[in-house]
Amino acid sequence: MNPELRRNIWLEINPNRLMVTPIVLTLIGMLFYSMQYSMSYPIDWQFLFATSALVIFFVATVIWGSIQAYEGIVSEVRENTWDVQKMSSLTAWQMVIGKLLGSTIFNWYIGAFCLGIFLFLFKIKSLSVFNIFFAYPYQSDSSDLFQTWNYLRAGLLVIFIALFAQANSFLYGLLAAHTGKMTSTTRNLFMMWIFALIILRSVLMDLFHPYTDLIWWGYEWDQHNFILASLVVFTGWVWFGAYRLMSTILQIRLVPWAGLSFVIFMSIYVIGFYDFTNSAIPTLPSGVLEIILFQSIGLVWVYITAWHERRDWIMLRRFFYSWRYESWRTAWMATPNWLPVAFWVFIGNLITIPLIMLYSEINIQTNLRLVFPLIMSLLMFRDIGLLYFFSLGKQPQKAASRTILLLIMLYGILPLLFQYTYMGALFFPAAIPKQWFWLGPIIALVHVGIVFELLRNRMKNISSSISK
Repeated sequence: MNPELRRNIWLEINPNRLMVTPIVLTLIGMLFYSMQYSMSYPIDWQFLFATSALVIFFVATVIWGSIQAYEGIVSEVRENTWDVQKMSSLTAWQMVIGKLLGSTIFNWYIGAFCLGIFLFLFKIKSLSVFNIFFAYPYQSDSSDLFQTWNYLRAGLLVIFIALFAQANSFLYGLLAAHTGKMTSTTRNLFMMWIFALIILRSVLMDLFHPYTDLIWWGYEWDQHNFILASLVVFTGWVWFGAYRLMSTILQIRLVPWAGLSFVIFMSIYVIGFYDFTNSAIPTLPSGVLEIILFQSIGLVWVYITAWHERRDWIMLRRFFYSWRYESWRTAWMATPNWLPVAFWVFIGNLITIPLIMLYSEINIQTNLRLVFPLIMSLLMFRDIGLLYFFSLGKQPQKAASRTILLLIMLYGILPLLFQYTYMGALFFPAAIPKQWFWLGPIIALVHVGIVFELLRNRMKNISSSISK
C-alpha cells in the first residue's frame, strides 16, 4: 500500500469518527420522520432527508474536503516537514495519490453515507435532482434503462464535482508550497467554492431541462452526458497537472509538453461552442477566426504560467547552457513550460497573415487587422522579458507587481496620453494609425529587442559579480 496514503488514513480515521457519522445521519433521518406526525401540516420526510443528505455531501466533500486537500500540503510547509517529505523515495504519483486521497478520506466516508441516502431516496421516489431544490415537475422516461442511467449519472455528477474541487484545491496548495506564498485558506478557496456551487446548481437544476441538447462543433449532444464527460476530463487534467507540479517540486525534470497539450485541448473544447456561422467579424476568411481564438487561449496560458514559474538566474543559466552544450532532450527538460506555448501562439498568428491576404474583401493598405495578431505575439515576448528582467533584480519578490504596473503604463496610460499626436503607438504598437499598419510589427520588434538587451545585460552583470 502507498505509504503516504496509509499514513494519512491513520491520521484521519479513528473509531470515534467511524461511529459518529452513521449515528448523526440516522438521528437526522429519525428527526425528519418524526416531524411528519408532529407538524400541523403534512410534510414529505423522505424529500427533506434527501435534501439534507445532498447538502451535507456538498459541505463535507466540496467545502471541507477542499480545505483538507489544501491544508494537506500547506500544513507540511508551515510545520517545516515539507522538505523531509520531498526527500522521501516516493514517486510523484504516489505523493499526489497519498496526500490528495489520504487527506480527504474521512470526507469521502461522510460523503459515501450521504450519497447513498440521497441515491436511495432518489430511486424509490423517482425524484429528479431538479425536484429536490426547485420543486419543478420532472417528466421521467418510462424506459428502465434510461431510469437506471439517470440514477447512476446523478451520483457520478456529484462525485466528480467533489473530486474536481478537491483536486483544484490540492493543486493550489502545491502551487503555494512551490512559490512560498502562504495565505488564508478561506481566501484562497472561496472563489473555487463559488465555482463548484455554480456547477452543482446547474446539476441540481437537472441542466435546465431533462431533455435539453447542446451544440458542440456543429453536432447535437445530450447536455447531461456532455456535462458529466466534461467534469471527468477536466478532473483528469487537474490530477495530471498536480502530478506535473509535484514532479517539479521533487526536482524531476520533464519535457514541457503538458502545457501545450492542455492549451490545444482547451482551444478545441472552447471553440467548439462558438457559432462561426453568425460571426461578429464576417470579413475574416474561413479558418482565421478559429485560429485567432485558438491562439488567444494560448496567450492567456503563457501569461499565467510565466507568472508562476521559477525565474531566477540559475534556471536561466541552466536553460541557455543546456541548449548550447547538451542534447536536445536535456535542453527541452530545462525549458520553461510557457515557452513552447509562446512559440505555438507566435507561429499560429503568423499563419493568419497569408490567410487574410488571400481573402479579397480585405483592403490590406488600410486594415490593421492583418498584423494585429503578430503585434500581440511580439508584445507577449516583451512582457515576459520584462517579468524576467525584474525577477533578476535586487527585489525579485516585487517582480510581478512592478511588471504589472509597467504594463498598465504601456498598454493604457501612455497610449491615451499621446493618442492625439500618434505617439501612443510608440508604447502600444497596435494603436498605430491604419494607414501605417506595417509599422506596428516593427515597433513591437523594437520593444522586444530593447527588453531582451536589458535582460542580457542584467544576466551578464550577475554572472560577472558571481565569478569575482
